[in-house]
Amino acid sequence: MAQRRSGGRLILAVPLMLALTVSACTSSAGSARPSVTVRPGTSAADQAVHITVAGLPAGQQATIQVASTDARGVRWVSSASYRADGGGTIDLDRAAPVSGSYHGVSGMGLIWSMHQACRSLCWRGC
Repeated sequence: MAQRRSGGRLILAVPLMLALTVSACTSSAGSARPSVTVRPGTSAADQAVHITVAGLPAGQQATIQVASTDARGVRWVSSASYRADGGGTIDLDRAAPVSGSYHGVSGMGLIWSMHQACRSLCWRGC
């Protein structure tokens, strides 16, 4: 995590790794691969991040996973499955997950629902 000041405001740059898993195979010779857009690329701790997936077949279910490692080396993760709209897009500002780390519509849901990843069996919790 990088920290810097901009106009008296502390900016936290937390590198996030996003992964997209499409639940069913779609085989079309001319089909484009889905694309994930995260805006802005760097944000202040109190600034919203907008995540959009485009290029999916209408109604396609996809899982988005987010992972980050904090300054102490602790890994944080979250994931949720969504269904693409009629245009083949999943906009986290508008779509509620079908299942996952949080419920309801929340553009920042994958961020605020991050939990500590277990390095081994979590019989006592993480």
